[in-house]
Parts: sequence; C-alpha cells; structure tokens
Amino acid sequence: MSEAVSFHIAGLSFQGLCFGPENGHRVLALHGWLDNAASFSRIAPLLAGCRVVAIDQRGHGLTDHLRRPYHIWDGVPDVIEVLEALGWDRAILLGHSMGAAVATIVAGAYPDRV
Repeated sequence: MSEAVSFHIAGLSFQGLCFGPENGHRVLALHGWLDNAASFSRIAPLLAGCRVVAIDQRGHGLTDHLRRPYHIWDGVPDVIEVLEALGWDRAILLGHSMGAAVATIVAGAYPDRV
C-alpha cells in the first residue's frame, strides 16, 4: 500500500509515493530514465522496516516538466531539497539506471547526507 506525496522545490511540483512505516529506515528511491516512482511499487513493500519515498524526478511521471533538455546533474539539488522537505538529515539512496547515476553523484558531493 502506498500514499501520495508532493513537494514544491525550485519552482517545480514534485510528486511521489511513500511506502512503509514513518519511523522506518529512511530510503529515497530514484527511478530510471523515462520511468516514474511507481517502478518501486513492487519492491518497496518488501523492504521491511523501511520508509521508502519514491519521487518522480523532474520531467518524469507527474512531476513538472520543463521545456529544455535535462542533465543528469539536475537531479542532485532536487534530491537534497527533497531530503530537506522530508526533514531527513540522512537517507539510503536506492536507484536504478538514471536514478543510480544521480544517487552516485549525490553520494560523492554530499557524503554526509547518505
């Protein structure tokens, strides 16, 4: 079972899904290119003891789209701002494809947040 979540960051409306107990291990899930947060709807419920927040990254799913090309590093400040909006000082990053690349850059640039 999931619940919808939304954030307003950098002038964009970000949408996503939450799974698991609110007091669980904090996991931010990042989907791949041309995908959306629902790609985690099968695995997230299996992560016992985890609070998984899967976001639609900018230009994907129900999150706002821009009329310009996207770059992989655009997701980095978005991740940090989502963590801020959630009130999470640190989180586990779970990603596949493009999401894994964004997670890797975030981990390298902000190791204290991961």
